[in-house]
Parts: sequence; structure tokens; C-alpha cells
Amino acid sequence: MDEMCTEQLAANETAKWFADKAKNILLLLDEQGNIQYANQAFKRLMPFSFENRPKPSLFHFIHKEDRDEAVNRLLYFEDSASFTPFLSGFSNGKGREGQLLWQDAERTANGRIQVIAELIEEKGEEEQKEDGWLHFVAHHTEAPGYIVDLRGKVLLVNEAFEQVFGWKKQEVIGRTALLIPEENHREWQSRIDEVCDQRRQVTFQSVSKKKDGGAFPVSVTICPAYEQDGDVYLCAVFIKDLTECLETKNLLEKQNKLIAERERLLLDITENITEMISLFDVQLNKFLYISPSYVQFFNRKIEDLYHDPEFVLKNCHPEDLPKLVKFLSEPAAQAKEIEYRVLKDNGRELGWIHMKITPIADEEGTMNRWINISRDITELKKKELMIRKWDKLSAVGQLAAGIAHEVRNPLTSVKGFMQLLAQETNNKYTDIILSELERIEFIMNEFLILAKPHQAIQRTLSNINEVLQDVIEFMKPEALLYGAALHLDFDETLPAVCCEPKQIKQVIINLIKNAIDAMPSGGNIYLTTKLTDDSLAMIEVKDEGIGMSAERLERLGEPFYSNKEKGTGLGLMMCYKIIENHQGTIHFTSQEGGGTTVRILLPCS
Repeated sequence: MDEMCTEQLAANETAKWFADKAKNILLLLDEQGNIQYANQAFKRLMPFSFENRPKPSLFHFIHKEDRDEAVNRLLYFEDSASFTPFLSGFSNGKGREGQLLWQDAERTANGRIQVIAELIEEKGEEEQKEDGWLHFVAHHTEAPGYIVDLRGKVLLVNEAFEQVFGWKKQEVIGRTALLIPEENHREWQSRIDEVCDQRRQVTFQSVSKKKDGGAFPVSVTICPAYEQDGDVYLCAVFIKDLTECLETKNLLEKQNKLIAERERLLLDITENITEMISLFDVQLNKFLYISPSYVQFFNRKIEDLYHDPEFVLKNCHPEDLPKLVKFLSEPAAQAKEIEYRVLKDNGRELGWIHMKITPIADEEGTMNRWINISRDITELKKKELMIRKWDKLSAVGQLAAGIAHEVRNPLTSVKGFMQLLAQETNNKYTDIILSELERIEFIMNEFLILAKPHQAIQRTLSNINEVLQDVIEFMKPEALLYGAALHLDFDETLPAVCCEPKQIKQVIINLIKNAIDAMPSGGNIYLTTKLTDDSLAMIEVKDEGIGMSAERLERLGEPFYSNKEKGTGLGLMMCYKIIENHQGTIHFTSQEGGGTTVRILLPCS
């Protein structure tokens, strides 16, 4: 037992030795906050000896403004919760002041409280101000910062200032505006005056310079420091280097300018090419972009096309619609193409489109958009159709040449004998027979046009109005017979045309006969001539007949294709060829139930 008491006594002496040597304050308080034990670090703060006085209350030495908080935090903390450090003011009543940082506290088994604290002594007024500002400038921003008085004289600088500008603290303290270019001195001083007058911080962009003389763009923020009466007596200046920001800004501006130029170039291309370009969202079922060429082709407003995403299907030729629907509805991972017919201008004109669709996948690989590039291949199809017509024409021409030669030989003999018979007899029918034989001979010669499409024709300067007048006189009886009325509107100022009058008459006769056939119940036929803006002589034949569909219009001029029950199609084919040999064009427009208009354009002399 004596040995155990000896060891406990030695342990207590050792603990007291460590406690007295510790730099931190160690206290033991009772439940009312009276000091039961204090180590030497605390006793050295007291102006009296603890041994000769009653045990004092700790809170007698706590600043009155912090006393209530200290009582609550030190005496009434929860045992289960960890202790939260805090600061409180300290004064020993004899001029020793500071702050106590209460680091930890724990309640003993008998209800007493063990406390650990550290004294943070107060410094002199000037020293406090300098340390406080340095702490603010150094720790509240990573940017270079310094303190100036109201005249711009540097009082303090932080480490970041020394690193960025290259000056040491002793080189700038007490000097004014070393880092400000001379031409910017007035600007910076006016900003300090603004801070003082308005009592608020200001931020502006300017230029600063380093110790080596290099200037660079900066963003400057000046913050005011106030006296107790509210007046500004110092300013904290923070500087941010904008060099990298401006370089980045310039780079972004260049990139944005380049992107804008590319977008404008791409827009110019898509807005002015004849190809129809569109971007279609499959999931939203709407067009995201439609190029203006769609407007020109379909003759509809761009807004109507956006609001009606099915306009492609609605304008498709009925025979090609199933094929187009299947093409658009089948998913595809690669580009695919199709050609189909469309009805333009409310079905009055037939056109062809070549469509190429390229799918676009999103990040998940889903094909949810299409780029559609369509071309108007109507003219190409017309040329292909014309080539096929000429191929058929070649075959028909060879047949016509054989027939013409075979018929002309006996026809020459018959014509000769009829001329002899007319001389020997005075039969009234011989003249009629000879006239019809000459007409057959003329038709045979016309057949030879099919056999020799490029043969030279004997052209003369002719008045088209007079040529048409001869045709009218010839066709009037037939027109009256079928109830058709011929109406003339001739341009008397029309220049002469270099042509073969007989062939032009043959074309017009053929067109008038077709117009009469198209009006079984009779009607009006209008013949018009005028000079176009391109200085071409135009001949127009217009009827009020049954008209034709777009499909029939497409096949006009093909041999052996005719609207007539017993027609061969050779008449219109000869018309096409005759006008082509005259370096002219012939164009048909028609609508079912709305009549047909034929326009012939011939070059004037």
C-alpha cells in the first residue's frame, strides 16, 4: 500500500511539472467557474499570487462583452458533443490584455471542468493596423495587392505583389505609383478620389508596369478602409493581370469571326445554289432548315413549307407516291437516292426530282435527322425523252423514206398520164385530181423530212402574219363545219422571219386541226402573233378543248403516241422537227378541262 501511494505521489508531481512547463494555459474549474487549479502559464498573467487569495472566478478576467458566451460554452457544453473552439477577450485588470483561444474542454467524473487555452496578446495600435491589413491583403485574394494612403503612397504590399511586379517591399514602401505608367497617373488618382467621395469600392481596367518596364493590361479594384467616424483613410488595391484574358478574348473573337464567316459562306452557298437543301428531324416530324430553292421550285412561301412538312408527298405524282413513301419510311444507316415525278404549279406542270438523303446519328447512334439534297432534273429528263423520241424518229424516218420513194414513183406516172388526159379531154374533174396528186406529192416530201432531219431547207424572208392568213383562209371551211370559230390578234409591227412558208403552214394547220378535234362540241380558237422581250416572233394557238394531263404532255411528239383514236403521232412529231430545223422552240401547256395553249418562238431576221 505504501509503495502504491509513493507511485501515485510521483505521478502527480510529474503531471504538475509538465503542466507548469506547458506554454498553453491549463485550468481546472468547478461547476460555478471558479479556478481550482491554474498552471504557471496562467499565473504569470495575474498581478497577484493565487496562494494568498481565495479561488477567483475565471469569468472575472473575461471581457464583459464575451462573458455570457464564455459561461455557456465552458460550463454548459454537452458531454456527448465535441468541444467547439472559440475566442474571447481577456484582461487581468492591470493593463495586460489580449484574446484567449479556448481550444478544448472536458468534464471530469466529479463534475469539474478541465480547460486548455492559448493567449493571443494585443499589439500596439500601429502594429495591429499593419498586421491586420497585411493579413487582409495576403489572405483575401491571390492577386497582387497593396495598401496606399489617399495620396497614392504605398504603405504595404503582399508577397504576390513582389512576385508579379518584381519589386521588393523596401523598394516601393513610401513611394507613389511606381507601377503606374506616367500617362495613367491622373486616372488612378481620380479613382482613389472617387472611392473617398462615394465611400465604395470601384473596379476599372487600365495599364500597369513591372520593374523591368514591361506594361500589361490589368483590372484594378480599390477598396476603402474607414475610420471610426466613417471617413476613408486608406485604400486596398488589388490587381488582376488581363494579358491572358485579352489574348483569350482576341483568340475567341478571331474564332467567332472565322465561324461567322464560314457560316455566312455556307449560308450564301445554300441560299443561292439551285439544289434544294433541307434538314429534317424525324422524331419531331418537322423541317429544321429549308433552302430558298424549294420556294422557286414549288412556287410556295417558305413559311407554308415549314408549316406543312408533308408538302413533298402532297406534290408527288400519284403513280410515284407509293415508291416515295416506302423510300422515306424505311430506316437506313447510309445515304440513299431516288428519282420521282412531281406536279408543279397546282398540277399544271410535270417535273422530276432526284433526292439524296443522308442520315445523321446522335451521340447514342440513333438516326434522328436527315440531310436532304434534291435536284430539279426536269430538263435532263426532257432531254432524255427527246433523245428517245429522236431514236424513234430515226426508225420512223427510215420507214417514211421507203414509203415515200415507193409512192412517188407510181405517183409521178399517174400525174403525167392525168396531165396528158387533161390535154386530150375537157373533163371538169381532171383539175381536182391533179391538185390532189400535187398535195399527195407534197406530203410525201414532208415525210422525207423524217428520213433526212438535217437536210437543207430553202428559206425566204416571210411575213408570218401573211403566212397565217393563208392558213386561216384554208382552214375556215373545216372550222365552220365543226362549229369552231377562229379569232385573230396579229402584231402588225412583227419583223420578217426567215423560214420555209410551206413548212410553217403545215405546222399551223396541224395545230388548228388538233384544236378542232379537242372541241367536239365546238368552241373558240385564238391565233396570236407578237414580238417577245427577247426579240423573238411568237405564234400562239389557244383552244378551249378538253385539255391534257401532265403525263400526256410529257409524251407529246413521240411517234405512234396520240390522243386520237386513229392517230399515229407523226403530225406533232413533224411539227417538232420543222420548228427545230428553223432554230425555234415549240411549247405546250394544258390542263384537263382547261384547254391547250401552244407557243412557237422563231428568230426574227
